[in-house]
Amino acid sequence: MHIFTAEMISKICNGFVEGDPKVALREFGTINNAQAHQLTFFSNVKYKDYLYASEAGAILINEDFVLEQTIKPTLIRVKNAYLALSQIMSYYDKLMNPLKNIKENPHFIHDTAILEDNIYVGAFTYIGLESKIHKNTQIYPQVFIGDQVEIGENCIIYAGVKICKGSKIGNYCIINAGTVIGSDGFGFTQDELGNHAKIPQLGKVIIEDYVEIGANVTIDRGTIDNTVIKKGVKIDNLVQIAHNVVLGNHTLIAAQTGISGSTKIGNNCTIGGQVGIGGHLEISDHLTIGAKSGITKSVNAPHTIVAGFPFMPFKEWTKSNVLLKKLPDLNEKINALEKKLAALESKCP
Repeated sequence: MHIFTAEMISKICNGFVEGDPKVALREFGTINNAQAHQLTFFSNVKYKDYLYASEAGAILINEDFVLEQTIKPTLIRVKNAYLALSQIMSYYDKLMNPLKNIKENPHFIHDTAILEDNIYVGAFTYIGLESKIHKNTQIYPQVFIGDQVEIGENCIIYAGVKICKGSKIGNYCIINAGTVIGSDGFGFTQDELGNHAKIPQLGKVIIEDYVEIGANVTIDRGTIDNTVIKKGVKIDNLVQIAHNVVLGNHTLIAAQTGISGSTKIGNNCTIGGQVGIGGHLEISDHLTIGAKSGITKSVNAPHTIVAGFPFMPFKEWTKSNVLLKKLPDLNEKINALEKKLAALESKCP
């Protein structure tokens, strides 16, 4: 078990210590229940009461936060406590899970495949013809890597991932368990008898650097052009990305979202959970889409929020929801007024 002092941690995240620099820390804890051997963080004023009652050994805290009373734990002052926590946890994770350089048996690696230095290949993994795996990449058990696949440096491919023929994955990517990359897109046309004839899917999936893909995601290969996931994209679990979709740089997609074919999503978008996006659309940069929204046409509204089905500006959607709750009462009032009106009409000569 690795033990750190507050002083050591402050050097990792470029902070400074208030209190005991030698306090020993060996685990992480949350602000409401951390103990004396644990490091925690404080970045949200909603948890201020927990801050002053904390029993943690040390707390990462923003350098500009002013204490209202003295506290017991040592403080590590940083510019951004949440970001500093991420840096320290990443550092700790690398210590606890060092790179492996082993090929577990049984496995199959085609004679024409190229594996660079420091590659881990887990048991029951298959690597196909003319595929190339660059240095320091870790491939966990039961991964399928098809023919002519290329995977960049320092990637992590977790158990059960399937990467189909011709897919290209950049550097520093993480693909979580059960994900399928490069499966056939949903492409069919009808013949003269009304049968659904399959359209061969001959494109590829191109994934750029620093992309993270959750568990059980499916990304279809393109029909002719490629499906492209650009740099820094983060995709949550259980997301479907259809053929020829392009996801812009640093876009975030939450779980259970589906994006239909040939749609282009801009840079730095945020897409909530269970969103449905139609095909052949264009979504502008810096758009936020609320959970369970339906995007039925192209959206050119950067730096705005939309929500609802069909989608509308977020403020309009919230007003609609307020009115929706009032519909039963409004219906009763309308029925009562109609009865009164009918009674008055019956009395008229």
